[in-house]
Amino acid sequence: MMNTRQLFISYRSTDAAEVDRIAHDLGALKHPDGITPRFRPWQDKRDVPPASPDWWEAIIDAISASEVFVFFISRASLESEVCRAELDYAYKRNRPIIPVVSSQWCYPVNSQLMRSPAVTRSITGISCRRGYKR
Repeated sequence: MMNTRQLFISYRSTDAAEVDRIAHDLGALKHPDGITPRFRPWQDKRDVPPASPDWWEAIIDAISASEVFVFFISRASLESEVCRAELDYAYKRNRPIIPVVSSQWCYPVNSQLMRSPAVTRSITGISCRRGYKR
């Protein structure tokens, strides 16, 4: 039996256009049978009702239910307290973390944004040029 893996995608809403394309492409991948999806990407804008009073609980439940945590790295996501809290929660839950870096951005390695152990673990070794990570 082929299983569909649940992916939680963490991102800032300002990055939605790029993330939506990634989520769509991941959701379109099929197992060898050509029918069963390999992944089911979870996105708050699709899976949490608008203005839901329990939105944070829904986020926590989705991270707990996910097999893999995908963190979309951009300046906006690293500056977002919510994105960093999602990442820290996934890290504490020992979820595999896959960093996906915005095609629009490089950032200094010694940046203030690099303080979270989950962020550091997620992006170690992804380099864009000397002194920068991508």
